[in-house]
Amino acid sequence: MADTGQQRTALTRWPGRWPTTVDWLLAAALLAGSVTVALFAPSDGTHVRGPGAVAFAVAAGVTVLWWRAWPMACLVAGSVLVTANSVAGHAVGGVQYPAWLALYSVLATEASRRRRAAAVALVFVTVVVWALADRASVDADSIVGVSILFALSVMGGEFTRTRRALADADRAQLVLSAAQEAAQREHTVLQERARLARELHDALGHAVNVMVMQAGVARHVFDDRPDFTRHALGQIETVGRDALMELDRVLRVLRTTADDDTDDPLADRSTPSLAGLDTLCDRIRATGRPVDLVREPVALTPGGERAAYRIVQEAVTNAARHGRPGTIEVGVTGAGDRVAIEVRNPVDNGRPRQPARAPGSTGRGLVNMRERARLEGGELDAGPDGRGSFVVRATLPAAVPSRP
Repeated sequence: MADTGQQRTALTRWPGRWPTTVDWLLAAALLAGSVTVALFAPSDGTHVRGPGAVAFAVAAGVTVLWWRAWPMACLVAGSVLVTANSVAGHAVGGVQYPAWLALYSVLATEASRRRRAAAVALVFVTVVVWALADRASVDADSIVGVSILFALSVMGGEFTRTRRALADADRAQLVLSAAQEAAQREHTVLQERARLARELHDALGHAVNVMVMQAGVARHVFDDRPDFTRHALGQIETVGRDALMELDRVLRVLRTTADDDTDDPLADRSTPSLAGLDTLCDRIRATGRPVDLVREPVALTPGGERAAYRIVQEAVTNAARHGRPGTIEVGVTGAGDRVAIEVRNPVDNGRPRQPARAPGSTGRGLVNMRERARLEGGELDAGPDGRGSFVVRATLPAAVPSRP
């Protein structure tokens, strides 16, 4: 986090803004020790003893109560007490310790580099003033002792602040990871919804188109060919029942209630695969359009099987709707490690007829076919071949046989 003159990281504060039980115990111990030293320590003949020394000791003990809650204020107060105590001629004794504790606390919690530097500078100036104002000569032992306390306060504060910053970063990383996982789950849900939307488009769109075409043919030959009409009505009933089963299968996936029975044997009955191409072509033939199906034994993954069936389903449905009368040719062949799918139908002037779309229609048939092929690692191309036919060609990766 950037260092500014007024910025403090909330996560690195000590807990609470008022003295805790630990602070009260520490203050009581320091107060007792400082007052004891001020009253009963042997006189060295250079420092003044008496009520003044006790007063400074008591003030130091009270100040230490806020070494964690208000570290900068405690540091300023402790530095002032040390300076005033030295100028008054008293031994520094326990008056110095609130300043060291406050320096450690500032360095451990303060995010601003300027404030940390100001705290170190304030303590340094206080030490210099003490060395100059103290009535006793400052010997090497005193300098070493002060240097050790200074180093412990600085290094301890920096170490604690770094450790707390790392802990804060770890917590932030956990929060970020949780957010990313939630976003990934949401993305997965959206992808699944898009897949289900394609399933509904392909399955129900095909079923409705077949039923419309069969109903139209039956209406035209109702009087002349009652047997054909009866057969067409039976096909409409079958296709409609299959469409309802497909709709139920998709809605079963969307349901998240506890009563969702995923073990229902009907759940997989309408799962599309290449084995259903014969029935699919029979439905189109029942509308009066001849379909020539050539299907070689090929191996595809379950997802590839579903994608291949949906591609053929969409292609033959479009051919029956938009192509001119003629045979629709469907081929599924193996080519090495790929499976080739081709649907060919005659069109007028090399282009399929494009009747006016119903309101709300988006014409996403070709888009869905390409997306299905892409998701399974394949590709799809569709367009006129220049010889009076419209061709849909797709290739999908063949399933790798499992090793024994």
